[in-house]
Amino acid sequence: LPLVVQCFPESHPRANSLANLHRGFPARFLGWRSVFWLPAPLGVVLLVAAIALFPRDAKVGKTQLDMAGGVLLAGGVTMALLALSGMGDVTSLATLLPIVFNASVGIALIVLLMRRERRIKNPIIEAEILKRKPFLAANVYNFVFGGFIHITSSLIPLFAVSVYGLSTAGSGFALTPKSVASLSATIVTSLLLRRWGYRIPMLLGCLIIAASLLLLVAGVTQISPWGASLGGVGPLLVILFVAGLGSGIANPASNNACIELMPDKVGSIMGVRGMFRHTGGAFAISVATLILHLSSSPGRGFAIIFLMYAFAMFSVIPLIYLMPRGERVPTKERKPQWA
Repeated sequence: LPLVVQCFPESHPRANSLANLHRGFPARFLGWRSVFWLPAPLGVVLLVAAIALFPRDAKVGKTQLDMAGGVLLAGGVTMALLALSGMGDVTSLATLLPIVFNASVGIALIVLLMRRERRIKNPIIEAEILKRKPFLAANVYNFVFGGFIHITSSLIPLFAVSVYGLSTAGSGFALTPKSVASLSATIVTSLLLRRWGYRIPMLLGCLIIAASLLLLVAGVTQISPWGASLGGVGPLLVILFVAGLGSGIANPASNNACIELMPDKVGSIMGVRGMFRHTGGAFAISVATLILHLSSSPGRGFAIIFLMYAFAMFSVIPLIYLMPRGERVPTKERKPQWA
């Protein structure tokens, strides 16, 4: 929130509403810090339930965690994000030097990480998962897909306030159609995944997501579905509902792609996939914040961001065909066959 608010000067007509973006319910009554504390009780309940319900793992001997690799990974990503975030404040050579330093340190740490991971027995990142084409394609896809998820969940409320003029409370509601559509589409797609395979849902999801982003770029303010005219914030809610459908359709397939190639490395595959998805989200937020900071108006900045990510979703479509089809033959007589 502080980074986003800094994108606009105090004289900007939306500055007051942006500065008050955190004053919705429940932050209005409990303070903005309550937003971060509210998930804590649920986390405690889930932790207790996991300890009580999950069976204990069989003892397989001591496994040494790659703590040094984790430090190198966290340090490299953090320094790269610091460099990216500081680019909007470059006004002279003196302000450019810290950015060059942060970027150089970040790259050096990532290089050291990759050299280390090839030598040790229990790496934090399996080199084979990064080098083989199907895994590399899946990880790049999840990097971009994670960026879309984080951009929409983090910046759509700001977009609704600064471009559509919604109230701060209404801006939070704007995400509801997307969440409902994403959850529903995820459930349905998960049930059909064995019949569809991986490629069809990911391709369909990418196309739907890209189309919804292009509609946001176009600034659609009036639509007439089935003869009913919708204006004002209605088109935004419909577009976000469509974006949620695309996200929900693509999500189960992108989660499971490539698992059957190395079933003994499921934990590593899922961990690397999650790392790429969240790292993609962090980079996407940093780039989006930089674009908003440098743009002449919020509307123009968001148009650039959405257009950029629509292109990104189109660009990862060829990667889908480097991953396994994952399609099972829909007959009871035949055994599952993986392409």
